[in-house]
This record gives sequence, C-alpha cells and structure tokens, in this order.
Amino acid sequence: MNPYVGLVSSLRAAWLTGKTRAAEHRVSQLEALRRFLDEKKQPILDAMASDMRKPSFEVELSEIILVKNEINYALNNLSSWMKDEFVEKNLVTQLDTAFIRKEPYGVVLIIGPWNYPLNLILVPLVGVIAAGNCVIIKPSEICSSTEKLLAETLPSYLDNGPSPSWARLGLPASQGP
Repeated sequence: MNPYVGLVSSLRAAWLTGKTRAAEHRVSQLEALRRFLDEKKQPILDAMASDMRKPSFEVELSEIILVKNEINYALNNLSSWMKDEFVEKNLVTQLDTAFIRKEPYGVVLIIGPWNYPLNLILVPLVGVIAAGNCVIIKPSEICSSTEKLLAETLPSYLDNGPSPSWARLGLPASQGP
C-alpha cells in the first residue's frame, strides 16, 4: 500500500472543511510565509552556502527577494482574483446571472528541484496558498540543508493545526518537526 495515502487523505479532509477558501486564511498564510523569509534569512543563507556554495548576494537575489515579490503581488491582487467574473449573456441566459466563480482544486504536490531549492518551492507555494488549495511539499534531497531547514522551521509558520492545510515529504519523521 502507498505510504502517502493517509497524508493525501488528511489534506483532502482539511480542504473539504473549507478553511483554505476564506480570504483571511489565505492572507494570514501568505503573511506567515513572508515572516518566515524575514526571520529565517540567515539560516536560509547558511543552508544555501552549505548545499550549493551560493554566495549570500545570489541567494538573496535569486531566492529570497523573488519569493517576497511574489508574496507581495499575491497579497495585492488576491481580492480581485477571488471576485466572481461576470460574463456576457446570450438569448437563452438573459434572465439568469452568468458568471465565472474561481474555486480551488484541492490538494497540490510541489516537487522541488535542486538548482533553486527555495525559490522553486516557495513561488509555487505562494500560488497554491493564494488559490486556496492544500499542498504537499517535496524538497530536493540533494540540497539536504535546505530540506532540513524547511522541514524544521516552516511548520511553525504555516497552518499546522489539527487539520493542517500543508505537509511535506522527504525527511524521515524522526528528523522532522
């Protein structure tokens, strides 16, 4: 039997509660992600230096600032993205209200690559959170310091309650939070 069935089922159950659909939940999670980047900047720089020997300037530019910009963009546009979009009516629908309502899909998997291990996990995570979905994060095992940093610190920032809206794969449970 697949060992991840329970994980996906618990995230699907969390999504079905509807808590990720509220704008307030999305905003709080995006702000928490931004706080993670601000408060854990030095550990992020250290992890990247350890994994890939990336200089601090490059990490800040290619990993941290790009994610922060994505968070800011999502926060500034979230309310307009969540609004119903009214569409033109035809002869058959003249007496109806016709609109497109954007709904989250459910559970999303983000598999992180080794070359930009933070950026290419957190930028898609911003989109997943903004869309109101639950997420499983699978960091690259090649960047073990970054993987460990995400496993040990990200749970204290993102929703980690009785029915969390996110989970991560990678480290054995004994090494995780």
